[in-house]
Amino acid sequence: MRFFASLLTLATLASSVVAHGIVTAPPTRTLGNAMIAACGEGAVSAQKSNVKGPIESQIAKIDSNYKPALCNLFLCRGQQFADNTAKVQKYTPGQVVNIVLDIENHHPVGYANVSVIDTATNKIVGTPLIAWDPYFTGYPYPKDQENFNVTIPELNGKCKTAGECVLQYHWYSRTDKQTYQNCVDFVV
Repeated sequence: MRFFASLLTLATLASSVVAHGIVTAPPTRTLGNAMIAACGEGAVSAQKSNVKGPIESQIAKIDSNYKPALCNLFLCRGQQFADNTAKVQKYTPGQVVNIVLDIENHHPVGYANVSVIDTATNKIVGTPLIAWDPYFTGYPYPKDQENFNVTIPELNGKCKTAGECVLQYHWYSRTDKQTYQNCVDFVV
């Protein structure tokens, strides 16, 4: 009986390690050949094995083929625009965009936001479009933190060229010290 209890505990712990969360809508960047060339097989294999996993899992797998000048794992998890040109969304200032997440493991005691990011600098353009601090506290977890709207701001001439900007969902779990990101390429 103790064996089965131990097995159940192990299965529960394993499921909490391999499942976290991703943006399911709008379409986000994914990995591809440009990412493999820039980030190396190690970082890519960590993402392949767990698409919802934290960036820190990718960092732990960095190999000799990692090119830091080409692959910033803290910008869209290292996913490259060149692999995602067919996913570029067209928005207008003032347009409301629905963001839908698939969260399998709610790591409480953290913060999250969705922001417009300038991909050349990895800096927020303006202020976050929506933010939570704390994020995922209390149970049941607030559904409005998994399905919500953001409004595209006036970007003063920025984000007119595909690949220049992304809508980035960024979630950091203070408890687990894990970072999760997804990026939506867009133009205005």
